[in-house]
This record gives sequence, C-alpha cells and structure tokens, in this order.
Amino acid sequence: MVLLSGHPVAGTGPDLRAATAESLVLGGFVGRFLHLPGTLMGRTVASIPDVVAQRRVVVTRGTPFHYWWQAHLLDAIVDGGLRRVGVGDASGARRSARLARRLLWTIILRNRGTLRNDFFDDMGWLALALQRLDILQRHLGAGRPDVLVRRAHRTLTRELRSGVDGGGGVFWNKERDFLNAAAAGPAALYLARSGRVAEARVVVDWLHRHLLDDRGLIIDGLRSDGTLAVEVYTYNQGPALGALLELGEPGDLERATSLVRTAQEHLTQRVGPRQVLITHGTGDGGLFTGILVRHLALAARHHGLSDDVRGIAAGLVRSTSDALWEGRDAATGLFPTSTARPARGNHNPSARVELATQLQAWIVMEAAARLDH
Repeated sequence: MVLLSGHPVAGTGPDLRAATAESLVLGGFVGRFLHLPGTLMGRTVASIPDVVAQRRVVVTRGTPFHYWWQAHLLDAIVDGGLRRVGVGDASGARRSARLARRLLWTIILRNRGTLRNDFFDDMGWLALALQRLDILQRHLGAGRPDVLVRRAHRTLTRELRSGVDGGGGVFWNKERDFLNAAAAGPAALYLARSGRVAEARVVVDWLHRHLLDDRGLIIDGLRSDGTLAVEVYTYNQGPALGALLELGEPGDLERATSLVRTAQEHLTQRVGPRQVLITHGTGDGGLFTGILVRHLALAARHHGLSDDVRGIAAGLVRSTSDALWEGRDAATGLFPTSTARPARGNHNPSARVELATQLQAWIVMEAAARLDH
C-alpha cells in the first residue's frame, strides 16, 4: 500500500475528490516491483476485493507492462504533488515527487534498463509527465532536475525527434508505417515545452493538414499506403490542444478555440442535466477521456482564449468530473468506466477492475481541482 502524508482535506469539493481518487489508485494498484525496496509500479488489473481492501500490492514480471499507463500514473502522481503545493503542504508534495521518481526508476528497471520503446506515443506521454515532474521539483526548491530525470529527458528527446518524418508527421512505432495523432500530439507538446518551437509547429501544421476531418476533429492517422484511419478518439484532441496553447500565437489560439468548440459539439453526450464528455470503455480506451480533460483544464485557464471558450472548457472538465464522481459504486468506491453509466462493483473474488479506468477518474478529478486554485 502506498500512503501519502498531507493536510486533511475538508468538505466535499474538488480537492477531496482528487485526494479520494488518488488514495484509491495508490492504495489499490500501486506497490513494489518484485518486492524490491525503492521500487514503485502500478499493476494493470486487480481483483475488486483486493482494491477495496487496499491489500499490499506486488507487481511481478508476469503482470502486463503497459509503458504508457505507467507514464500517466506518474503524471497523476505529479498532479497530486502540485495540488499539495497549492495548499501549502510541502511535505506531502515532496512525498509525491519521491513517488514519481521511484516510478521513473522502476519503469527503467522493468523496461530492461532503458526508456527506449518501440512506440513513439508511449515515450511522448512519459516525456510530458517528466516535464511536469520538473515543475514540481522546482516548486520544491530544486535548482535543476536530478541526474535521473535529466538523462531521461535526453533519451526521450532524442527518441521522439527520430520519430518525426520529413513532412512533420510522427510515426506511431518503429515499424514506421503509420503516422498518427497519438504520437504527433504528445511530441508536438513536448517539443514546444522544450523550447523547440519551430519543430513543434511543423508537427502541429502536419496534424491540421492531414488529420483534421470536416467537423474539425483530429482523426487517428495516416497509413503508409496513403489511406486514412478515420476513427476519432477523445485523447487525440488533448495534446494537440495543449500544443496549440503552448505555441500561443493568434493562429494557434484560433485553432485551439475551434478544437474546444468542436469537442463540445461532437464529443459529448447528455447525462441528466449535464453535457459530459464521452468515454471509451476499458483497456487503453479507459484513459482516453482523462487525457482530453487534462488539456481542457489548460484551456480553461489560458488568458489568450475568450471568456466564452474558457467557460466551455471549464464546464466540460467539471461536468465530466461530476459524472464520474456521482457514478461511483456505493459499496466499493470504484469509479465507472463510462460517464453515462454508474459503476457496479462487487466483492466476488473473480471480479476485476483495470488501472486505466480508475486512473482516468483520478486525472479528471485533479483537473477539476486545478480549476479552483
């Protein structure tokens, strides 16, 4: 069980929701790898009784290793640390930073001593999480990222830049036969935040030339034979939105405005009195909408956008958070896999729950909490 110290959170507001989701994920899914001291990793699936009872977690080599799920787990741990910074809980924030660093080290260990991966999108997600770990460490007084984080940045920057093709697209994996939004969006945002603005803009422009559909949504990708993968997923909109906000020129903000409005129109559903973002079930899709919400929270606080657009973004973050919170199972506290249906957990030994869906809820709760700070 992974515990975090910190100030108690009073009331039932967004901070308490985020802390509750954090406790569920860290206590029910996160523990040592192979019983090794100093390690930290999330297991991808667990029995519902184990999660609810917060039984000690040990991740084995037989546990499926989803690199990019671990990257988003690290990002969420950083979210918790930054939330604690915001309420003056420096000791709790330092604890979060240590957990994030342990997770980074364990990802390297589990990945055979390297951060290199066959999938460029996986490395992009981790690179973004490490940039935010840098921010947390700076809040805590670190002058520079520590050696482990610096080395990770060097490796991931080199790998991501190698995945960009001559026209600005980014390959999904090292077979280099599919240029897709899942790799291009994180790469563009990471490059922009790294100060490689010209490189980021080339990728963003490629996305808008090749993967924008008639509605203004980003589709999945372009195959080597020239055919399009036209599926639309919430998560492909998120980092592209973040990159546009980071670039911040008037044309970028116009594109960002369009993306927020289009997401509201085409990626939501009516749930009771609310318009909430759609979700994509379990498996990898269990994280998709959380990724979009993370970046909508950035739009909600970006002063280069109009009050109307910022209000739309904030409304989507809050309504999606409300739907997931209110859809929790009363007996187990587990979050639903869908914003449209409540969770139905149980205590049967055979009942299983995935890290992705519960981690998505944590990401959404943290995004909503940031709007109040």
